[in-house]
Amino acid sequence: MQVNDSTQLIQILIEKSKEAAYLAVEIMNKPTIHYRTEGFCFFICNAWELLLKAFLIKDKGLSSIELPSRDGKPRTKSLSECMNDVFTSVDNPVKANLEIIVRMRNRATHLVAASDDAKYAPGFQICVGNYFAFLKKSFPSLSTIEMTPFISMAVGDASNSSPLLFNPRLEDFFASDDSCYAPLLLGKLFITRKESEADFTAKISKEGERNIALVGVPKDIEVTHPYTQTTAVKKIKEMLVANGMDSSLFNKYSFGRIKKELGFESNQKYCYKDTHFRQPNFFYSQETIDLIVSRFLEDEAFRTKFQAKNIKNSG
Repeated sequence: MQVNDSTQLIQILIEKSKEAAYLAVEIMNKPTIHYRTEGFCFFICNAWELLLKAFLIKDKGLSSIELPSRDGKPRTKSLSECMNDVFTSVDNPVKANLEIIVRMRNRATHLVAASDDAKYAPGFQICVGNYFAFLKKSFPSLSTIEMTPFISMAVGDASNSSPLLFNPRLEDFFASDDSCYAPLLLGKLFITRKESEADFTAKISKEGERNIALVGVPKDIEVTHPYTQTTAVKKIKEMLVANGMDSSLFNKYSFGRIKKELGFESNQKYCYKDTHFRQPNFFYSQETIDLIVSRFLEDEAFRTKFQAKNIKNSG
């Protein structure tokens, strides 16, 4: 079919490119296939070549992908030539990853290779992620994908007794510490009391299936709980004065009653109990100071209940 309209040609290239990318991921995600690594490389390289040609046509016109004809037959640039035209930086991470995939494809074209899918899959996922990111950025109106397809780590039947002409090693292509090799996956676990919002349920226990335990994280007490009772009282009195209140309304007696009433010593958010000595020492956080000051300023009943009883000896 002869296509004269560049816009129409770009649309056709993008549709074919996406089809090839989906095929690459689909093949890689079928553990019963013993040609996954090779099949992925063939299809993802085809996807990239069509995508980069569409990009060059949009950016520089149809002539940017054409080569001198050979025997009267029209020719276009190879994937490697398109990569060099689009990714001009020598240390471009997208190009670096794709160059590795191209090498793998070229070797698989000529040699029978042992499938080592699980090892190569992280580098392939990087390639797929780069592809869909480039597609979305360069052709937003033609990109209908909402999320990047993910490559499964299912290995399937790894037994293969066929003779090998070439047995690839991971280090022949990807280095394990290379940013081209493995994608960064972040997972966060949140605890919620609403079971309807949870993906799974668990209980805090040291034994049993699917149980969890709370892990204490070391804290710098001088940062998180910098106040003794004496310095806490002094800080609270200073803040009350700064807000126009008589400092004599608050003293150590007030602080002692408040911390007992609100249970500060059983809540590490407000109080840290140091048990390294025979008599424990207690240290208080800035949250303790802020809570008491705000309640004293805004809650008259609270202030009346906990104000200093012995004004003369308050301190």
